[in-house]
Amino acid sequence: MMTVLLIVYVILGPLAWIGLCVVSGFATVRMSRLHAHRATLTEPPTLTVIVPARNEAAAIESCVDHILGQDTKGFELIVVNDRSTDATGEILDELSRTRPRLGVIHVTELPAGWVGKTHALHVATREVTTEWVLFVDSDVTLSQDAVGRSLGLCVHRNYDALSLLPRIDARTFWEKLLLAPMAFCWSSTFAISLTNDDSKKNHAFANGQFFLMRRGWYEKVGNHESVKDQVCEDVWLMLALKRAGATVRFQIGTQLAGVRMYASLKQLYNGWARIFAGTRARNPWPMVGAIVFMLLCVTSIVPAISAAIVAGGLWWAAVAVHAAVLLAYASWMYRSSGQSAAYALLLPMVVPFVIAILSHAIGICRTGKVVWRGGAVDVARSKP
Repeated sequence: MMTVLLIVYVILGPLAWIGLCVVSGFATVRMSRLHAHRATLTEPPTLTVIVPARNEAAAIESCVDHILGQDTKGFELIVVNDRSTDATGEILDELSRTRPRLGVIHVTELPAGWVGKTHALHVATREVTTEWVLFVDSDVTLSQDAVGRSLGLCVHRNYDALSLLPRIDARTFWEKLLLAPMAFCWSSTFAISLTNDDSKKNHAFANGQFFLMRRGWYEKVGNHESVKDQVCEDVWLMLALKRAGATVRFQIGTQLAGVRMYASLKQLYNGWARIFAGTRARNPWPMVGAIVFMLLCVTSIVPAISAAIVAGGLWWAAVAVHAAVLLAYASWMYRSSGQSAAYALLLPMVVPFVIAILSHAIGICRTGKVVWRGGAVDVARSKP
């Protein structure tokens, strides 16, 4: 009986994690094209950069000047003041008087059936005539060559859309501890690297924090109006582009962009649950699968240690391999996210938090309600 249990444990513990490490390695290579591409464009195509801003008075001037300081010249910048209740609108109007490439649009109402950010982006693109359009969140920090290198990759590789996974700029203990595991959990649960497999027409993901695409394809799939009720509109828009025949890519862009996603544990808890629930229109089964994987393939080491104390021998060897692979994977995960590998030692503390967030996401799949930015947000069940 102990032999059978040992075989089951080896499959669910050490071998499962070794398999995940191998798959993650291939996925990382598939999403690392930007690391090697540094060619620039002597004559870049026309481009409009669009930034949605809501109550960003404290940082909007820095955001505008940061984007306008890109080494790619000739592009236009449009910032959408999305129903701000602070001085964001007034600051943008003042900035536009001294920055000729800056256009400002004020949105004062949110029509029924729309998500706020999606509506703001839709309004901003109505008069855009450039060949390319780039959507960037106001809290994203770009390297000076981020736009040029991304656009250059698309032109040279003939890509029609490109989205980036930015660097996670964590500051507090909870951000440093949990953001990397949640990001890796999301990418593994939904196998996001398959976005770059052109044969997988029904598999595509994106990150709206940095989303570049040809305007012709954007309009062909119905622009943001086609995903107006989706909290993860970026994912569904990328999927629509791929299904329509566009060549799309999702790349690791940690060297080009950084973002502080959530400033508090409460924001992190609600924000990631919203992302998981919205990624597949309130389908709970990916989160159920992720929880089962963690319960079987992570926490199984606890009863295995008990068995090793009783039976010894091969049980200790299996436990040692399991612990080593877990520690190696967690260390790589944190280092890849710009954090200290020492956080890997706190993995037993991380797993309950990840399971709690996934459970919250399952609850959102059932109710469709999540608290976000001080109010209740509806997560649509219907697919675009």
